[in-house]
Amino acid sequence: MSKYATFEAGTLVDAVDRAAKVAPTKGAAYDKSAGIVMEVEPTPGSKPIITLKATDLEVYYLEWVAALETGDEAVTWRLPSGLFAGIMQGLPLHEGATVKISQPDGSGRAHISSGKMKAEVQVTDDRYFPQWEPFDSDDMSVVPDLARRIKQVAWACDKSMPPWSGVNIDGENLTATDKYRFARAPCEVKIEEGITVPLGPVRSIIQPGAEIWMKASSKFLYLMPDEHTQISSVIYDAKFPSKDKIDQACPNEFDYDAVLNREDLLTKLQSMMVLVRTERYPTLNMKFKPGSLTMFMEVQDSGNMEQTVLDPNMDADFEFNITPNYLNDALSAAESENITISMGPDPFGPVRIADDSDYRAWLMPRKV
Repeated sequence: MSKYATFEAGTLVDAVDRAAKVAPTKGAAYDKSAGIVMEVEPTPGSKPIITLKATDLEVYYLEWVAALETGDEAVTWRLPSGLFAGIMQGLPLHEGATVKISQPDGSGRAHISSGKMKAEVQVTDDRYFPQWEPFDSDDMSVVPDLARRIKQVAWACDKSMPPWSGVNIDGENLTATDKYRFARAPCEVKIEEGITVPLGPVRSIIQPGAEIWMKASSKFLYLMPDEHTQISSVIYDAKFPSKDKIDQACPNEFDYDAVLNREDLLTKLQSMMVLVRTERYPTLNMKFKPGSLTMFMEVQDSGNMEQTVLDPNMDADFEFNITPNYLNDALSAAESENITISMGPDPFGPVRIADDSDYRAWLMPRKV
């Protein structure tokens, strides 16, 4: 009897990377569902398919991965997600490269080999890993632009506190907020009533152009970005703020509009963010004058940096302070060549970032 599975290296590397982005790295979810689970079931006479699973207890990720060959004994491996993904990222990915995972009888470790690379990884008891079955894919429908719009808004979610850690789907828009930053993008979804779903991990594992199939039950939102992948996300019981409250917090009337080249602004901002890697609460000063925008950032015990963006197409003076990471996320989610920053009259009131695709983000300035 033998326990092993062999894969094309690139196929397994990509699949493990996606699963690792769902697997928890800390907290209560880590204690209960750490790791990536691989289920190997020999299928004599047909191409072997391995089931890969990961969950943070809110998002359940399942992918069927084609193997080249398996042993003649069923086996389940629960491997530490960070270590497993790290080993996979170091594999050679040239044409014809393969990777083999095996477990000798009596060993508590999985052996991983690819070319001259060899590694051993401790296998964790899988009996306590959460169990779930594939969902029925009947009655699912394609939601155009869902993948793209999830990526545009999910950055604004809180990292851990429902319902702020979820994306609200109201049938017309996707909205996300942690109460300090808001992101909204249009997306028509056929649902009976609004739902709020933790889609942060989903944002990092789907491609913007993916054709996503979707359906919802009373407790779960089900997504299929392709025929080999199933994602189940819990629907939060906690209520998301009403559209009226969101509209009140996210105004659309401002005193000033500045139109800037997104790539130029983003490049200069990111060059400054080297200063804030060790700063917990960094602040970026944005000073608009006719014909220019000056960005200034100073971090105590590190230094300061200034960047000037010419011709923001604004004929007034206005100044505010903002968290640079928030601005970076908002700009990165925009798509058009130019973006519009709307502001004023209050330097402590919301600032809006907008592009030509109807994507909108509102950021709260910092009081310094």
